[in-house]
Amino acid sequence: MSLLHFFKISYYFDPVVSYYFPGLWVTVTLLIVILVASIWFDRKMARRKNISGHLKEFWQGWVNLGYTLSIVGLIYLFFRFENLMYVNWRLWPTLLVLWTIGRSIHLIYIYKKVLPKRAAERESRKMTSYYFRRRRQK
Repeated sequence: MSLLHFFKISYYFDPVVSYYFPGLWVTVTLLIVILVASIWFDRKMARRKNISGHLKEFWQGWVNLGYTLSIVGLIYLFFRFENLMYVNWRLWPTLLVLWTIGRSIHLIYIYKKVLPKRAAERESRKMTSYYFRRRRQK
């Protein structure tokens, strides 16, 4: 297979893609490992109490990305194994990979730009709440 196939539209809409490709079972195993790791990490994050809400939201984004990637990938490989006509196109994994790359860039942006601003706002609110705290009513 030549790398020039990736630049042709007909490559992505080829209706006679066979179910077998050399990395089928390696890909299935990798997607199952990603699914199990997402489940494990989700349960571990749910039990941690010392992580702030914003950081927990960030890590939950990565866990949801792992869930989506593994489940959609496994469904696609099942449809490819069954050799269904339109669901078997190479377009769907390409869109999944592009979505995964975009979501990863978005999560990195959140970690680098948004979370420090939220932490600074939280610290400023904590400081102002110290000076403007309300007295308890008896």
